[in-house]
Amino acid sequence: MRSPVVQLLRVGAVLIHVVVVLQKRGVALSVLKGLE
Repeated sequence: MRSPVVQLLRVGAVLIHVVVVLQKRGVALSVLKGLE
């Protein structure tokens, strides 16, 4: 059996990764809009 703590850590890590990727995309989009 997997411990629920490990599952929570994995889910948290995935959520953080998604947020970071979205932030990077948002920054890239804002930079592109500023260059136009």
